[in-house]
Amino acid sequence: MQGVVTGYKHFVGKDGRPWFVYNVIKNFSDVGKALCVGMEVAQYWCNTQFDVQPNDKVELTFEPNGSGRAVLSNITVLKKEG
Repeated sequence: MQGVVTGYKHFVGKDGRPWFVYNVIKNFSDVGKALCVGMEVAQYWCNTQFDVQPNDKVELTFEPNGSGRAVLSNITVLKKEG
């Protein structure tokens, strides 16, 4: 799935593991249009930190986690902003 990163945050969970939350606007090819108000922003949680910055266009890769849900396994930057 492709999208545009709008931001991310990092925190430590109750179990002491690091968590990274990535906010991604889904399926936009034009970064400028993606910043319009009211676009659908999804949050993806992961234990891995990826080298992404706000406004980067990215490809998200998911894999099954064994309980019927897909989890974020990789973020590939397609176009760096700036």
